[in-house]
Amino acid sequence: METTALPGAVSAPGYTLTGLQTLPRVTTETRCTIEGQLTVQAPAQTVLVFEIDGGWNVSGGPELLPVKVRHGGAYVVGFADGHVEMVRSPRLGQLRWEP
Repeated sequence: METTALPGAVSAPGYTLTGLQTLPRVTTETRCTIEGQLTVQAPAQTVLVFEIDGGWNVSGGPELLPVKVRHGGAYVVGFADGHVEMVRSPRLGQLRWEP
């Protein structure tokens, strides 16, 4: 299998750059299908991915966060601008869960 290095990524085993560019742009965590540019009003506050207890093919919002908080009382949250934070429960309501 061929491995292709991408800017900002370690590798994509088994894919050529052309193959990666033609994959559908989907994230089930935010219930959005992303094709091309996605305009987000506040990308640094908009949740793109977050940890859950259940399987991998689910969609929803903060109701899917683990009941038992891990990581020292914080949740791992990835944002639309590309940064990741450890977010404590009191701040969850301040985040944008819809793009």
